[in-house]
Amino acid sequence: MSAFTIKNKIIAPPTIDGVIKWCVDSPKNDEPIDSDNIESNGIELSGWFLSEIGKDIQLVALEGSRVTPIELNIERHDVIEVVLNECSTSHPLLMCGFKTILDVSSQFFQIGYIRKGHFNTLIEFELKGALEIIEGQGNWLFLDNDTNNSVEQFTGKLKLSRPDRAEWKNYFRTLLDLQETCGFHVCMLIAPSKEMVFPQYYPFERGKNTAIDQVLNLVPEKLDVIFPVRVLQESEKRSYRMCDTHWSHYGSMKASIEVASRQKTDISELVELFKNDHYKTKYVTGDLGNKIYPNKKHDEEFLASFNHQRYVVFDNKLPNFGRMRVIYYDNAIYDEVLLILGSSSSYTLFNYLCRVYKIVVFVHCAGNIDISFVKAISPDHVLTQSNARFIIRPPSVDENYFTYIEEKLDSAFPSSPLLNQELFTTSQNDKLTGIIKFVTQNDQNSLDKI
Repeated sequence: MSAFTIKNKIIAPPTIDGVIKWCVDSPKNDEPIDSDNIESNGIELSGWFLSEIGKDIQLVALEGSRVTPIELNIERHDVIEVVLNECSTSHPLLMCGFKTILDVSSQFFQIGYIRKGHFNTLIEFELKGALEIIEGQGNWLFLDNDTNNSVEQFTGKLKLSRPDRAEWKNYFRTLLDLQETCGFHVCMLIAPSKEMVFPQYYPFERGKNTAIDQVLNLVPEKLDVIFPVRVLQESEKRSYRMCDTHWSHYGSMKASIEVASRQKTDISELVELFKNDHYKTKYVTGDLGNKIYPNKKHDEEFLASFNHQRYVVFDNKLPNFGRMRVIYYDNAIYDEVLLILGSSSSYTLFNYLCRVYKIVVFVHCAGNIDISFVKAISPDHVLTQSNARFIIRPPSVDENYFTYIEEKLDSAFPSSPLLNQELFTTSQNDKLTGIIKFVTQNDQNSLDKI
């Protein structure tokens, strides 16, 4: 289900040649509606229309090239008496009201009238999603007018301020300090925006110096920061989804290999493992395609031979920031712990990285750092992950992840965490036990099951 708002724009004045007065009561401007409702029930059109007697005028709805007659089928005594200031009894224009259902199959439609073979628009309607969508070449969809100003970042019109650059320097220093003092490997993965990987489909030119360029120029020599544009461009299969902002499953596999290659000297085993994966094609929409009506869809390949969900030991199921998930896969290549401090692009990495590292702990925090949390997990590797469009706001180094959770619960989000008791018990892994007890410290329901 996708949420839309109906926007209208009045084109004709209340009185126009051959038309005495008119009014459309519904749909109203800014009226919310969802795609399932539109597809199941259509959109209700109602109002009234007074035309001069004897004029050959037909009220219609126009959607693309499809013309749907609107019959005047309701007596409107109020219109005759208030608008015309005449007695409504037996008035020749009494049947001036209309109420009908329009089956809508496109984003735009109009109400108007036909006179002498010509269509005259009275009012225009548009179904608008929460975000604007750019329709690029070859049916590729891109994000527009988002809070991160993606277009302005790409074109170089929006850059990092001096204080922003100072915060990024401090962030990178903090990652290096953690690596040096705690003894685990730290790297950062920045998921490129789709237009950076496929600029040939994007209607704007990339700026010579952009915000992401500024960030990459600040990276210390000893810190691994992965921005895999070229790898994703050269991928054997399409690395991004056509109707979504995120990389495809195949693209996330490529990114996972890049992460592992910074943490391990020999990645031949996992490369061979991923080569044997099987994918299934599905005709789907995405977080961009579902902002357009009718929803845009495209064939996408999804990993079919492995699903990390079977190995999730704990998931607090909170939306976005504050979500925590612990995955345990006993057949992983390395008996190690990977801590991912990531964002929405991290979720498809789980299918690959959990087969590399036996325990994967994830916090949805867009790379923000809670130093005490990281030290408590005591991982072998730390991966911070953010999306390129987020980098205009430098990540924080003094967060408290449990505050994220408390704020969500205070906002009336239901607390229904998942704890896979069977997997947890049969693992007999002391490291896993310690991690589960730590991440569930604010959830008595989960603690009671341990």
